[in-house]
Amino acid sequence: MFSKIKRQKGQILEKIKNRQKNSMTSYTNLSIGGMEFREMDLSGIDFSQSDLRKAKFIKCNLTNVSFIGGNLKEASFNDSFFHNTSLEFANIAKSRFENCDMQNVDLRNSNAEEILFIGTKMKDLKLEGSSFKSSIMENCESANIKARGCSFQYSVFLDSLFLNS
Repeated sequence: MFSKIKRQKGQILEKIKNRQKNSMTSYTNLSIGGMEFREMDLSGIDFSQSDLRKAKFIKCNLTNVSFIGGNLKEASFNDSFFHNTSLEFANIAKSRFENCDMQNVDLRNSNAEEILFIGTKMKDLKLEGSSFKSSIMENCESANIKARGCSFQYSVFLDSLFLNS
């Protein structure tokens, strides 16, 4: 059973690698938790409603990617680029964003509790209605953040800069 799941994940990863760059590709409602995406251009992929728990995104281009309603609990994003990316209604609890560049990212109504942002640059983010309870933001730069109705209860902000927010 385990080898069959591993083979399926490998096939999905191969399809993603071989797709035409910037083409809109749908991988909705998949259960592909724990996958590692390393140095991949994932631009334009629709992962809506997919289970990507504990997935690792390392040096990935996530431009125009949709994770709407997806489960990214305990996922890690390192040195990745988010532009026009939607994480609306997603579960990103206990996830880690390290040295990422996030521009025009939609995180509205997301469960973002206990997440960690380290060295991440954020501009034009939409956080309305999301919960960032018990989260940590360290050495981050933020500008033009919309956070009406957003909860930061018990969160910690260390050496971070907020402009026009």
